[in-house]
Amino acid sequence: MNIIQKIKSLNEQWHTKDLRKNTLNKKIIERVLDNRENSYLLKVNIDHFIQTDLVDSWIKTLGQYNNGINSQIKELQKYFNNFQPKNLNHLLGLNLKSEIMEIDIDCHFFPWESYNYKTSFISRKIMMRKEYIPNSEEDKYQDEDGWKGFGPVSDRLVSSEVKRLNNIYESVLHHGWQDKYGFIGAFILKKGNTFKLVPAGGWHRLAVKIFIGEKYIDVKIKKGQNHVIYEESHKWPGVKLEYYSEEDAKSVFNSIYK
Repeated sequence: MNIIQKIKSLNEQWHTKDLRKNTLNKKIIERVLDNRENSYLLKVNIDHFIQTDLVDSWIKTLGQYNNGINSQIKELQKYFNNFQPKNLNHLLGLNLKSEIMEIDIDCHFFPWESYNYKTSFISRKIMMRKEYIPNSEEDKYQDEDGWKGFGPVSDRLVSSEVKRLNNIYESVLHHGWQDKYGFIGAFILKKGNTFKLVPAGGWHRLAVKIFIGEKYIDVKIKKGQNHVIYEESHKWPGVKLEYYSEEDAKSVFNSIYK
């Protein structure tokens, strides 16, 4: 770690408030939303997380751990074979009129995200390349491998996902959870007096925590994190740039906020 990285790390530690003494509640949520100049460590009941079919598929895959990696690959492949949405309407089970709801799924983005069709596609590919750091030239991520969120995907992407889950699971079994490896990130969805959290980094670790039966998760909300408040839908980037009508944007929120 060079001097600049050390300074950044110290600055991040200085501006991180540890609120894990109490389980996350409405009062703590309001504190986080009122001051976004700090990062926060939170203790979150698992019930406050938005559950997704993807995380559920990883949990089922871990359930096959004792039956061997081939059984795990077969289990995860079922998810990718059965879930191959063409667009956002298909992905969310909606039938909305905004043009973005019908564009190719590889270019999709949500109304609260600061993307356009091109940057969304590119950012997703960049993320996949970063996640799959190769052990050899042949292992490099290729565009045809697909996206980890849904099918179709290549066989080697399925294998990579299973190996990644197993590595995390085995590390926890042998060493437990260690803060030095980082926290699960998240952002807040808020509607009225209720709230939920969406993972923003650490999805695989979340799946492992759920699988081993943990009821409370340590989460880090980063400084400056954009949160999504239903009553402020008119301020969402996708609405302001007219990719979404405000009505459709709210429908997208509600389809996720279950």
